[in-house]
Amino acid sequence: MSPRDLEWTGIDRGTCRGCGVAVIFVRDAMGRTQILDARAHPIYAIDRDDDEGKRAVRLPNAFLSHFVTCPKASEFSKEK
Repeated sequence: MSPRDLEWTGIDRGTCRGCGVAVIFVRDAMGRTQILDARAHPIYAIDRDDDEGKRAVRLPNAFLSHFVTCPKASEFSKEK
């Protein structure tokens, strides 16, 4: 399933000005705008409940911050 197949409410779509890939803009719980890759990525998380120790669990449809995947992310960092 692609992000285009999902019904988004209150979310804007766009294109990264740095690398040109599709992104989505969402609001987090604090009301701040977050920029995510429009394509879902499979990622892995650590399951700490395994009796034999830690193990990786695949999460198939996670949306990553675009700043993690953008090759030009440093151009958008604000100097504090």
